[in-house]
Amino acid sequence: MRMVAAAGIVLFVLPACSGPQAAHEKDAGDPQGDQGESLSSVEEEPEHADYASGEEYKQAALEADQAFLRCMDDVGWTDSELIYEGGVYSGFSIDAGSVDQVDALDADYEKCRRKFPPAPLPNMTREWAELAWEDQDRARQCLEKLGYVVPDIPSKEALIEEALATGQFDWDPRGDARRADPGRMTYDELLKACPYAL
Repeated sequence: MRMVAAAGIVLFVLPACSGPQAAHEKDAGDPQGDQGESLSSVEEEPEHADYASGEEYKQAALEADQAFLRCMDDVGWTDSELIYEGGVYSGFSIDAGSVDQVDALDADYEKCRRKFPPAPLPNMTREWAELAWEDQDRARQCLEKLGYVVPDIPSKEALIEEALATGQFDWDPRGDARRADPGRMTYDELLKACPYAL
């Protein structure tokens, strides 16, 4: 999960359930897509677990994040929202109110995250890597229907082999499309138009 801030909004986004640290961009509604700074040092090497399905992982992530958000609510960060992509849980956002409050939010984030850590990420297996590739390829096809040209499409086998070697699935066609044509849609709009299936 990655935490970025821009204009006082902090977004927490699940990695693709097919493996740790999937490439995700969030631009917090900023039409120029400028990334905010990473806010927390509590994000250590993630734990991993075996899940029977993407749905099982998403449910575990939702439950862990709900407990975390209750903690944040208890210390005063009440303006939070669960984020769903295509009806599937994908993360949450917390409004810091202003950029001046980001340091205070970060301190409370670290305290609550230590008490309520995120759900373990799925172990990277060939099956998970293939599911992630299929999911991202569906997103690529959706983006192309919207008129985007997704540059430098990696081969399925190359991505799967890289994922197995590195433990992460590192292809995000939404980010590629956004970088190729940054003025059309924000990353959030692309996620809503072409959501993750897992």
